[in-house]
Amino acid sequence: MCNECVYKHVKFTLENTYKTNVVCPESCCTEEFNHEGIRQTLETNDDKALFEKYDHQLTLRFLKQMPEFIMCANPGCDSGQLHDPGPSLLRKMTCMECKRNTCSFHEIIWHIDLTCDQYDRQRRNDIPSENWISKNTKQCPQCHRNIQKKGGCDHMTCKMCEYRFYWS
Repeated sequence: MCNECVYKHVKFTLENTYKTNVVCPESCCTEEFNHEGIRQTLETNDDKALFEKYDHQLTLRFLKQMPEFIMCANPGCDSGQLHDPGPSLLRKMTCMECKRNTCSFHEIIWHIDLTCDQYDRQRRNDIPSENWISKNTKQCPQCHRNIQKKGGCDHMTCKMCEYRFYWS
């Protein structure tokens, strides 16, 4: 397989899937490219921007496995940080990047004028939304995030943790 075809395969996989792992394009081969192989392939083809995006996604995937790492929940901010609520349970996290607030307990935009307990009570009273969520989503078996299936086959890949499972 020529270098251009390998590059196109790596580029397509990284740009069009939620995956950070790239499997060899040869049929019957299940070997994965390592970080260095992807870096060399992209830099040889002068695609530094895609490598930086890939490297950022790989770093985020690793950090999201840490319970004290919280992503900013505010729209347009793709930042996250370590946040330890400590014994005082300080759940309001101010993003170092965008300076807006996130609830580190619920991992949502900060619920202004509500404590976490008040927010939970208000959510429990929202029966129609809870019914819709339970009817139309399933939790990822690994990270327990709700996932909605909009069509296609039953093979799923969680966008958050990249865990693969079957919907049915």
